[in-house]
Amino acid sequence: TRVRTRDLVAAGPAVTALLPELLSVEAWGGATYDVALRFLGEDPWDRLAALRKAMPNVCIQMLLRGQHILAYRPYTDQIVYKFVERAIANGMRLDVLFEQLADMRRDIHIPVVLMGYMNPVLQYGFDRFCADAARCGVDGLIIPDLPIREFETEYGAVVRNYGLDFIFLVTPETSAERVRKLDELSSGFLYAVS
Repeated sequence: TRVRTRDLVAAGPAVTALLPELLSVEAWGGATYDVALRFLGEDPWDRLAALRKAMPNVCIQMLLRGQHILAYRPYTDQIVYKFVERAIANGMRLDVLFEQLADMRRDIHIPVVLMGYMNPVLQYGFDRFCADAARCGVDGLIIPDLPIREFETEYGAVVRNYGLDFIFLVTPETSAERVRKLDELSSGFLYAVS
């Protein structure tokens, strides 16, 4: 995982040539960001920009994990806020995401599920979010902080109206009764988190 940016960038053209149907590369966690900062002395934002240039037709996916942001250890709230500010300053928004996904079905023939949290979806507009996801060919949604009651009474009908599957999360600690209820409400599958 401790690979310098120049070596990752050098591999970019080969990755895109050898894997033309590749949906995305993962730029999650420590391998991409924490290692760049702590072990290699490289700027992770420069790394991301260089990878984007080396693989212009491949999506780069990321996962924000609260205080861990993209790393092996928690960061202060101030650093988390700065990270999000920089992502926004670099132009990341939900409408940009949907622009990037607009033509994916031309080359991608496997199911695609978007996972995110309710707040940005509500800011965007729940109906608009579902409409844009369906228009792009997204198959389903995982929104972990959408409670069952609200899904049943308000949001489930919108999801179904756009032909999207909705996937709930379960854990080894989820009661059998709750698993049955979530299974009943889910379309597609249940996401088991361990």
